[in-house]
Amino acid sequence: MGRGNDETSAQTPPEGITFGMLPELIGYRLRIAQIGIFRDFCTSMDEAEITPTLFGAGRSRGRTPGSCRACGRTTFG
Repeated sequence: MGRGNDETSAQTPPEGITFGMLPELIGYRLRIAQIGIFRDFCTSMDEAEITPTLFGAGRSRGRTPGSCRACGRTTFG
């Protein structure tokens, strides 16, 4: 699960590839930052085998009033 935290691989293009104006765009920079955060998270949570998606789903389910933790559904009424 853990892929290491190699910041240079996320920021430097492979040899022979040019990204043109991409590095100047905020969306591209945000995505590169997100990849770095996910890599760090996966490295930190490697033993528990929890992905960022599973962690986020668990956090949102725990904060949703009326949610049923056993079945994963939301109850109304």
